[in-house]
Amino acid sequence: MIQTQRQTTELDPIPLNQLSYFYYFSTIWDQTH
Repeated sequence: MIQTQRQTTELDPIPLNQLSYFYYFSTIWDQTH
């Protein structure tokens, strides 16, 4: 359980950052186009 929780914590920021970047890019794309 502890190892799984730890892996989730380490892997969580990666998709979160990708999602944030995608959302940020989407917003700019909407404004530009």
